Amino acid sequence: MNAHRQQAFTLLELLLAIGLSMLLSLLAYGGLHLAIRSWDGVDRQLQKSERHYLTQRLLRRLLESPQEQHLRDVDGLLQLAFRGQPESLIFCAELPGLGQPGERYWLQLVQEQTQPLGAEAQRWQLLLRYRPWRDNAVLDWPLLEESLSLDGDSEVLLEDLPAPLRFSYLERRRDGEPQWQEEWLEQAQMPVLLRIAGDGQRQPELTVALWENSHDILPAR
Repeated sequence: MNAHRQQAFTLLELLLAIGLSMLLSLLAYGGLHLAIRSWDGVDRQLQKSERHYLTQRLLRRLLESPQEQHLRDVDGLLQLAFRGQPESLIFCAELPGLGQPGERYWLQLVQEQTQPLGAEAQRWQLLLRYRPWRDNAVLDWPLLEESLSLDGDSEVLLEDLPAPLRFSYLERRRDGEPQWQEEWLEQAQMPVLLRIAGDGQRQPELTVALWENSHDILPAR
């Protein structure tokens, strides 16, 4: 009788041990799953921050890079190879890591409106378009823009923007006072500073000096 009781008690202990083991396993799995989800969230946030930092750095380098080059237009007039508007910017510069050292390109920073399927609000993206520079080419701005759009290479720098970014250009006036301009068309010299501004939240805001003007000192205001 005692032997049967001992066997029954041992079986009960075994069942309890199995149940506790399963419970501990479930708790451990739940904790591990939660930790993995938390780690994935942190990793995604780090990747997003890294992309944001790299994009900011690339934009800064691009805005710093315009070179002061001149070409004759269709009327034979010498023009600065730089055209700035609120929504786009075209200039001559080198692209590090692309082509031979010292090789120049036409670069265009331009915005494109996008709308995902089923979306109610319009979204925007910032594109970099580029094509090789040719010395002594005739400068025709509309033809150049069309060529960059149709034949140039293209890279998306920023996407899913809630509103378009705006470019502006700092002019040093004859009286020495700087003033921001919305356009830079048919100017004799390069702007002192370039700025690209968004809504101050998801969109970047950068103000940079061109490398060729980095030695300039603006008057105190």
